[in-house]
Amino acid sequence: MSNKIGEPSTILKNSFITSLQIEVDNEPVILKESNDLFEDFLQETPNLLDCGNWPIVRSSNFVDHLIKLGPFQITKEKYPEDRKGRHFSSIYYNRKLANGETFCRRWFVYSDSKNSVFCFCCLLFDINLKSNLVSNGFKKWRHLTETLGIHENSVSHMKCYQQWMLAKFDPVMQKHLALAIKDDTSDHYCGKNIQNELIDLMSQKVNDEIINRVLKAVYYSIIADCTPDISRKEQLSLTIRIIDLSLDIRVEIKE
Repeated sequence: MSNKIGEPSTILKNSFITSLQIEVDNEPVILKESNDLFEDFLQETPNLLDCGNWPIVRSSNFVDHLIKLGPFQITKEKYPEDRKGRHFSSIYYNRKLANGETFCRRWFVYSDSKNSVFCFCCLLFDINLKSNLVSNGFKKWRHLTETLGIHENSVSHMKCYQQWMLAKFDPVMQKHLALAIKDDTSDHYCGKNIQNELIDLMSQKVNDEIINRVLKAVYYSIIADCTPDISRKEQLSLTIRIIDLSLDIRVEIKE
């Protein structure tokens, strides 16, 4: 079954959508659960199914509901052609791997109003707007395969996809991500600043313990050894060997 937006036979196929009903071109479309305020907004803006109609400035509540609704992959029997007769095809919704396996690009959506394609998760979370799949949409159909390959393997896309998955399944993490994007977070024990501080403190504690043992030892030796690494750079290692006289029964050599 295919979902066609903007045609008389409008059908929406999306496994994430279950309850709210609106109309697109006088045809019923089923959407996911929503509160009354957002339901009113949907009824006033039925083309919300088309990401090309999303407002540039989006509130956190608006983004929350878009995440709940999920991406809408519009399929049509015939897409608009450019001057050279090229057009979008719904086959790009799927990706074929080298082993022959095929899986759906759930993040990849087509805008009927702009005749362009977008990345759903990057459209929600990418604040840099560097990719054409985020800013104004992509419609250079000749280069679509190449562009998709570059985009879905990019670091920014992977981060946005991860944020989308976390926000979708974990409401607590969703709130944390919103604060992180606004840089409105405080230091905590899982933060990078605290982790670095803990590592420095542990390193200092180890150094202090080594120095104390050397000072207590009657005899000690320092061994220096250089070994080239894979880049042929010499790496110097220092080993301190001490005689531990703290034991009553026997003398022990430690490094």
